[in-house]
Amino acid sequence: MGNISQNTLISLAILKEQMNNNEDYLSYFNPFVIGILKKLDLSTPVNDELISEQLHSVCGLKFPKRIVQLMLKKVSKKGILTKKNGIYTIVQEKLEKQENIFAKTGPIKSQLFDLINNFSEFCKEKYKVSFTEEDSLDAFIQFLSKFSISAIRLSISGTAFEVPKRNKDVNLIYISQYILSIFKTDRKRFEEFEILLKGNMIANSIVSDTLIDTPQTFKNVVFYLDTPIIVELYGLDGVILEEAAKELLELVTKIGGKFAVFEHTKQETSSLIYRAAEQYDVPESRLNNKILENLLETGLSKSDLQLKAEKLSEFLASKGIETEEDPDIEIEYCIDEVSLSKLMDEHIGQYREKVKRQDIRSVQNIYQLRKNKPSNRLEECSAVFVTNNPKLASAIHEYGRIMSDENNVSAVITDFSLANMAWLKAPLGACDLQKIELLSMAYLSLQPSNELLQKYLTEIEKLQKDESISDSDYFLLTCQVNNSELVTYTMGNEDALTKETIMSLLERIKTEIRSEEIQKLAEEESKHKETKNELSVTKKELNDSKSELSKITQKIIWNSKEYANKVVGFINAFMIFIIIVGLVPQIPVIPYLLSKLEFVKWISLILAILSGLSLLTGFCIFKWLEKYRKHLETKYIRKQEKKLDIKILK
Repeated sequence: MGNISQNTLISLAILKEQMNNNEDYLSYFNPFVIGILKKLDLSTPVNDELISEQLHSVCGLKFPKRIVQLMLKKVSKKGILTKKNGIYTIVQEKLEKQENIFAKTGPIKSQLFDLINNFSEFCKEKYKVSFTEEDSLDAFIQFLSKFSISAIRLSISGTAFEVPKRNKDVNLIYISQYILSIFKTDRKRFEEFEILLKGNMIANSIVSDTLIDTPQTFKNVVFYLDTPIIVELYGLDGVILEEAAKELLELVTKIGGKFAVFEHTKQETSSLIYRAAEQYDVPESRLNNKILENLLETGLSKSDLQLKAEKLSEFLASKGIETEEDPDIEIEYCIDEVSLSKLMDEHIGQYREKVKRQDIRSVQNIYQLRKNKPSNRLEECSAVFVTNNPKLASAIHEYGRIMSDENNVSAVITDFSLANMAWLKAPLGACDLQKIELLSMAYLSLQPSNELLQKYLTEIEKLQKDESISDSDYFLLTCQVNNSELVTYTMGNEDALTKETIMSLLERIKTEIRSEEIQKLAEEESKHKETKNELSVTKKELNDSKSELSKITQKIIWNSKEYANKVVGFINAFMIFIIIVGLVPQIPVIPYLLSKLEFVKWISLILAILSGLSLLTGFCIFKWLEKYRKHLETKYIRKQEKKLDIKILK
C-alpha cells in the first residue's frame, strides 16, 4: 500500500467510515483483520503476533497484543476463524463471503493525496519550502500524534501509529498554519483533515484500552480544571479556545461528569486576570501575557478585564463548576513533592516556581481525594485534574508510573484526552468537536515557548539600549509582532533569534506597513475614481431626470391651458347666446312673436343688470373671463403637482 505514514492515514480515514456502523469499538477493526486474513495463505497458522505485525506493515497501526487477541476473538465469532491449541486457522468458505476493505481504498487514497499536494503547494507558495510526498505524509502523522490519550492509563504510552522523528517541531508549525488557512478558504479540505482526526480518535480508544466494556457515563468522576482551561472557558484566550472549552464542558456534563475548581486555582486565575489589567497599557507585556495577546480578538477593555476578575466566582457557578477547598492532608496519601518537582522540571523545562507550586498542590489534592483507591478506568476515578498542558500531564503520568500501580489512571489528563473519551461515549453529542479541537491544536502549536519569548524580549531590549533600534522600532517589535508570527518566523527555534534576524524581522514589519499604506492609498484612489464615476453617472441621470421633468411640466402646462380655454370658451359661447337672445326683443315684430316666452324676459333683465354694473363699476366680462381662465390653469396645475409629487409653480 505504500510507506507506513501513507498506510496509517488511509487506515484512519477508513476507521472514521467504520464508526457509522454503530458497533462497539473493537468491531471497527474487524474489516482490517479480515483484509489481512485475505492476504494470507489459507494454510497459514494465525496468532496475535502475526496479525500485529501485519496490522503495522499493511495498515500502519500498532496495537497491544491483548487488543489483537480480542480482535481475533471478535472475528472468530463470525465463523471466519477456528481455534485449536491456541492457534487460529482460516475457514475459507466464510472468509470468501467477506468484503476486502483494502480493495476499496482507491477514492480514499486519491482524496488523501489531493490534500497532501495542496499542503505542499501551500508551503511552497507561502514559505518557499519544498515538501516531498513522503515529508508531507510524515508531517500529517506528526501533527495527528499530538491528539493522543496515552496518559490515561499509567501502563500505556505511545500512539496507534509510528511517529516519524525528523523535523517534528517545524512540521507542526507548517501544518498548523495550513489548517488555519484551509479553515478560512477551503472548508472541503478542512473536513477531509477532520476525517483523519476522527479516525485517530477511534484508534485512541483501542490503544488506551480504557473504553472496552465500560459504562457510557462519567457520573462517578469530578474533573478539576486547571487555570488555563478556566481562562479559555472565560473567553480570555481567543474565540477558538473558548469554543473548545465550552464544547468539552457541555459534552462531559451530558454524560454525567461533574466539574470543579480548587479554591487556590480560582484565586490564581483571578490574579492572572488582574495582572493582565494592570499591564494593559504596557506594550511589551502583550507578548508574554496570553490574555493581553488575545485582547485584539476579544475586544475587551481594561475595565472589562477588571470586571471579569471580580465576576469570576459568579461565572464559574453559572457553568455549574463548584469551587472546593483543599481536602485535609492525610500523610499516608501524600505525594513525594521533591521527586515530582524534578520530573516536572525535566518534562516542562523553564517553569515559574509559583506556577509549579500551584500545580503540585493540585496533584497533591487529587491523590488525597482518591485515597489510593485502585482505579484502572477513568470512569472509576473519584477525582482527576484536567489541564491543557500535555507536558504537565506527561510529567504526572511518569510520576504515577514510578510511584503507583501501573494499572491506575493518571492523576492528571489533558483536556483533549477527556474530549476524546467523552466523544467516543457519545459521538453524536458533539458534532463540532473535531473541528474545534483541530483549530485549537493548530492555534496552540503556534504559541511560543516561555524561553523563546523571554529571549526575544531580552534581545530587543539590548538592541534598544545600544541604540541599534529606535524607540519607534522597539514599539513595532513589541506591538506589531504577535506570538504566531514570532513562532513562524523563527520556526520555534531560540537560536534563530540573533541581531540579524531581529533586524530582518523589523524590516519585514516596516515593509508590510508600507505595503499596507500603499494598498490603502490605492484603495482610496480607487474609491475616489469610483466616486467620480458615480458622480458622473449621477449627473447624467440628474440631467436626464431634469429633461424628463421639463417635458412633463410643459405637457401639464399645455394641458392646463387647453382645459381652461375649453371651459372659458364654453362660457363665452353661452354669453354670446344670452346676448343674442337678449337683443331679440328689440327687433320689431319679434317681440310680439316672443311675448309668450317667459325666459326671454329674464335674459333681458340680466343684460340690463350687467349693463348697469358695467356703467357703474367699469366691470368688463371679458377681463373677468381672462382672470377665470388663468385661475382654471393654476387649479389644474396644482392638482397635477399633488398627484405626481412635483413642483411646477413657484
